[in-house]
Amino acid sequence: MASCVIVFFSRQIQKPMTKLTAAPPTTSRQLSLCLVHSTMAIPLSTIRCRLLSRSRIVHRFCLNFARVIFALTLVFSSLLCKAALEAPPLPAAEDVIVKLLDRAKSISSDTNRTRYVYLKTLETEELDDSGRVKSKKEQLYEVKLIGGMPHPRLIRVNGRSLGKEEISKENDSQENTRRSITSQKRPGRREMVISEDLLSRFQYSVEGRELLLGRDTLIVSFKPKATRLPEKRIADRVINKLCGRVWIDEQDFELARIDLRLTEEVTLWGGVLGSLKELSMVMDRDRLPTGVWFNKKGVFTIQGRKLFSSLRMRARETASKIRAENAHE
Repeated sequence: MASCVIVFFSRQIQKPMTKLTAAPPTTSRQLSLCLVHSTMAIPLSTIRCRLLSRSRIVHRFCLNFARVIFALTLVFSSLLCKAALEAPPLPAAEDVIVKLLDRAKSISSDTNRTRYVYLKTLETEELDDSGRVKSKKEQLYEVKLIGGMPHPRLIRVNGRSLGKEEISKENDSQENTRRSITSQKRPGRREMVISEDLLSRFQYSVEGRELLLGRDTLIVSFKPKATRLPEKRIADRVINKLCGRVWIDEQDFELARIDLRLTEEVTLWGGVLGSLKELSMVMDRDRLPTGVWFNKKGVFTIQGRKLFSSLRMRARETASKIRAENAHE
């Protein structure tokens, strides 16, 4: 490009100027032509100097820009290294689990703790073998948090209010399900969901930290211990095959997120009653300014067999309108 410009200007310089100098311009058109030819009569050395100066300016700009980028890279790298050095070391997994259990015990035994109420919407889809939706069901629950434990009460199904008999039947079903997971053999006592018996079945490893809800959390992976685990109930067979990761709030030592799945297929009565091939759950929890944690949203998938029919289900739950029990909406 530069060579073409130089050739163009050199040819203009070599053109004879006798016609312009022979007679002075008399019209405006002749005057403009004279001005054009006079501006073209620039020495070749001047053109080269201008081109070289412009290339030097561009080269200098690129060089300075590269220096700035390099300096910023060094600054950010040093800041990251400083942050990594200043971050506290990851705690031992055993210490984290002990604090998690202590927190659960503290909440369970706090009888003066303010109770909260919220609405939970549960959408359940039954799928066919190809994964298409066969049927849908939407249930609305009123949930009370008592001692950190959710106590649901069904109030609507598919947008329809229930009669007394339907409410009683559904609530009994929910209560039986909850007791099968949380009941303890000792009369008058109720085992917590996060219990010493439950936590002792797994191996733990602290993998790192992550910011959730603007708060530091510890990422802890877990898997079943290699030793023989107790199986007193059908639920134990499922629990003993769970693995995944949990995000534990580093200040409150509450579960902020749960991501779990089955390690292998679980059979019921040797596969006669059925089997559970897939079970997964992802649950995100939220924290109120008062320090109360609750299940915010979750996704569940189940795939297996019940007697001679296949079973595939997908469920989603979301919480809304949480408030203190004595407060009005």
